[in-house]
Amino acid sequence: MKSDSKPLVVKLGGSLIDALGEIVPLLMSAERNMLIIPGGGVFADNIREINPDPDTAHWMAILAMEQYGYLISSSGEEDVWEEMEVPDKPKVMLPYRILKERDPLPHSWDITSDTIAAWFASELDADLLLLKSVDGLTRNKEIVSDVCVDEKFQEVDPCLISFVLDNNIDTWVINARNAPNLKAFFEGRNFLGTHIHRKFLSLKKPNL
Repeated sequence: MKSDSKPLVVKLGGSLIDALGEIVPLLMSAERNMLIIPGGGVFADNIREINPDPDTAHWMAILAMEQYGYLISSSGEEDVWEEMEVPDKPKVMLPYRILKERDPLPHSWDITSDTIAAWFASELDADLLLLKSVDGLTRNKEIVSDVCVDEKFQEVDPCLISFVLDNNIDTWVINARNAPNLKAFFEGRNFLGTHIHRKFLSLKKPNL
């Protein structure tokens, strides 16, 4: 890993469950200190259908993230991780213990693994990469390359934008199904996606 790189928190969306075999090796080969936060995916969808009270749903959804985390870890060489630090090589965070101890976020479906990943990035002074099945955030069906004010986008949870702006977290949203594009991100080349940040700049290369 490059010791002079800023750590990276990567949220691996649940919609990518069928593509883990391609995505996980790419993450493992990236020269970046990295902590992978699992989404909830189909595991969390079942909780939405049951519709328990907000507190119960919150903790059940975080446990659903852990189920997906174990699945991610089975797709490559990375181990699961429960420490509040970014490891030297990519590992998959099991977030329940830390979140239960600190309980830092509201218990609401407006808070999903997007904002949970952002919270970890804030605590660890890391950049944030949200890997999804879309090419970025959209406005009027067009990809928005830069977001620097609080807006609502259907591709992320309602609290994500305000959280990363308030905490000054450099954040990118990228389609992980586009392997060459994701590789370009890690190699510091131009890539397609959305950059969320306080000050308006053109879509910049990540800090490698």
